[in-house]
Amino acid sequence: MKLKTWMGLVVCNLIWAAHPLMGKILLEEFSPSQTAWLRYFSAFLFYAFLTAFRSKQSLFVWPDRTQDRGLLLLLAFMAFSYTPLLQMVGLGGSLATENSIIIAMEPLITVGMAWIILGESLSSFDVMGLSLALLGFVFLSGVTGQSFVVGNLWLLLSMLGEACFSVLGKKLTRKYSPGSIFGTALGVGVLILTVTLSAGGHLNSLFTWSHFTKRVIFALCWIGPLGTGATYLFALTALAEISVFNMAVLLFLQPVVGTALGFFLLGERMTALQSFGSGLILLAVLLPSALRLKKWSIH
Repeated sequence: MKLKTWMGLVVCNLIWAAHPLMGKILLEEFSPSQTAWLRYFSAFLFYAFLTAFRSKQSLFVWPDRTQDRGLLLLLAFMAFSYTPLLQMVGLGGSLATENSIIIAMEPLITVGMAWIILGESLSSFDVMGLSLALLGFVFLSGVTGQSFVVGNLWLLLSMLGEACFSVLGKKLTRKYSPGSIFGTALGVGVLILTVTLSAGGHLNSLFTWSHFTKRVIFALCWIGPLGTGATYLFALTALAEISVFNMAVLLFLQPVVGTALGFFLLGERMTALQSFGSGLILLAVLLPSALRLKKWSIH
């Protein structure tokens, strides 16, 4: 992996670490579905503006092969429709800190899906790590003496869509340009979200300008154009030269930084049992990752 690619992915993960915090700010003014639409619509506008004046860059692509079209549509639905809706619903019912911890499970889920779809190696340590992480999730989300945090379940399920972004994106970028794959998938995802909001009558009520305070606009710019438009495009481009694992392992930065932000800026606290569950999740991700790190080559 080139050093500049590695550094770029580190910056991407630091930006993503603040997403739960920014999402909480937006959820103070908008519903989960409206927040999801604002995030991805603003990201799509940013992408279109960024690439419209680049003559050599195709905004969109429609693959010739039926199988590739199916993969592209699946990527669009899972990463830019399914995931944002579940994330925002889940975030509305859980702590930003819990969100950050659950995100730590994404490398394990991503590596598992890479094994299923791409045929990349899956070791016994990965299986052990995923099992340990799921046990930690049970403690984090509430066991004896606590009510189960349903929002955390939605956040966990949303990780499947995030994993699809890495896995299906890796497969498609072998044949097509990362930019056109990203633009098409994002555009289709925004279209699905738009239809969903319109059908529920939530789109027109979104544009109440009194909601768009400076604080809300900052959060939207962070989570949309910057945190989705710029970083997702960079991540998809990076997948053309690195493995899914090398991409996924850096996601470990998000729970560390995200938890600190939730603790210091939102004043969020977890119980001892939740902290134990969080520790199990982080340990589950760290062990398989540490064993694989010796395979890295940064130059």
